[in-house]
Amino acid sequence: MNFMHEANAIAARLRSRPKAARQTPRWPDMPPAGKRQTDLTPPQREILEFMREFFLENDQTPPVSIVAQRFGLTVNGAHWHLAEMGRKGALEKNAAGRWRFARGAR
Repeated sequence: MNFMHEANAIAARLRSRPKAARQTPRWPDMPPAGKRQTDLTPPQREILEFMREFFLENDQTPPVSIVAQRFGLTVNGAHWHLAEMGRKGALEKNAAGRWRFARGAR
């Protein structure tokens, strides 16, 4: 048996194993897969309100680093919240890749 046949046989065995079910959800407050959660969480509502205030004062949405600093998050955590808000329809990205308020948002 050459190397490629052996590698393919190992890969086939690994693919055929049943996956173990996850005992606890990774994000307990997130909806199950396939179910869309449209309501913002309280922290996300606070972030959205801060972004609106910042927009009124500065005529632009705040950079992610400012959001992170304001709420005591890491930049990665702020990105996560903004991405979730985008998934829920409160924010969207413009052509330049910056977050903006979604058209027709609540």
